[in-house]
Amino acid sequence: MGGRPLLPLTLPAGAQDDLSALIASALDAVSGSALLREALQGGALSIAPADCYTLVAAGKASAAMLERWDALVSTRPARAIGVGTHDQRRVPDHVEWFS
Repeated sequence: MGGRPLLPLTLPAGAQDDLSALIASALDAVSGSALLREALQGGALSIAPADCYTLVAAGKASAAMLERWDALVSTRPARAIGVGTHDQRRVPDHVEWFS
């Protein structure tokens, strides 16, 4: 492209581990699956086996959230609906999926 050649990026010892941890934390902070796990494990929501509920997830993270919900909540919803544009393969079989 012209100009000066780019020098390779060098990091001090241990900085790569710090950078990896920082990036992993940032990705967890925006992960729908991780946010849902934190909310469920933090006791923000309680579902009794006799509860009848409908589960709806929509948006880019809907497949990940439905997958996580299915893994963490033992009481299945009476109806589960997901709306998203990708990752349908992650959605549990009992979910009605709309693209």
